Amino acid sequence: MFNERAAELKNIDKAVLTIIIALLGFIYTLFFCYFLSLILNDVISPQVYFSRFWEVFARRLSFNLKMIIVYSAGEEVIWRILPLGLVVVLIKKLKARRIGDLILMIAIILLSVGFALEHTTRFNIFIQGVLGLMWSYLFLKTGGYQKKFIPAALSVVLSHIIYNLIVLGNGYLFVKWFGGL
Repeated sequence: MFNERAAELKNIDKAVLTIIIALLGFIYTLFFCYFLSLILNDVISPQVYFSRFWEVFARRLSFNLKMIIVYSAGEEVIWRILPLGLVVVLIKKLKARRIGDLILMIAIILLSVGFALEHTTRFNIFIQGVLGLMWSYLFLKTGGYQKKFIPAALSVVLSHIIYNLIVLGNGYLFVKWFGGL
């Protein structure tokens, strides 16, 4: 499933993959939300959650930007870096690779579902759950599978920060240009 050769990347590739995962997450979020809007005949978009948020956010911009960084890093530590790092260390001690890969896949799915449920919106399994899968992949691909946890942690935290800034910036522009909902 996820072997060491497939997990190896060059340093430049890590930065590119970090940005690509953040952008793909944002594009997926937008298209998924708009697809749901069409099906449910109701507006479900990331901007909806921020339409009243921006009045307060703009007044305390530097503090809130720092909090985005802290929250993004905290979520990554809780939902990916520590648990997946522990699972990788444990499965490397197992002699049976297939069992180790199965344990890793189950851990990724459970952690992604937990990450989604932390975000208390009605469609969070399909939004944050998928993002959790993407960031788990990024963590393992950028060094987590080889027990190079610091570069992997930096990649996944940076990707999460970029994603959050894009979503929040998109919400700000939506409110500014269209007057919100």
